[in-house]
Amino acid sequence: MMNNKWLQVKEILREQGGTPMNVLWIRKMWRGGPIRIKELNYLLYQGMEKGELNRIETGDKPKWRLRFG
Repeated sequence: MMNNKWLQVKEILREQGGTPMNVLWIRKMWRGGPIRIKELNYLLYQGMEKGELNRIETGDKPKWRLRFG
């Protein structure tokens, strides 16, 4: 189940063509049932630990971008 959600996060980020997005925008573009911010943050930080995402500090909410297409 988490793997499917992770794949959807990557697809949302890929559709943006490399434009960094914060968790609220990712949630807004989420397809299917509702997802909690806490769950999305968990997926994003796991992706960062795996080396698949870059976290960009903006001073407010970090933005996320896929490291590899």
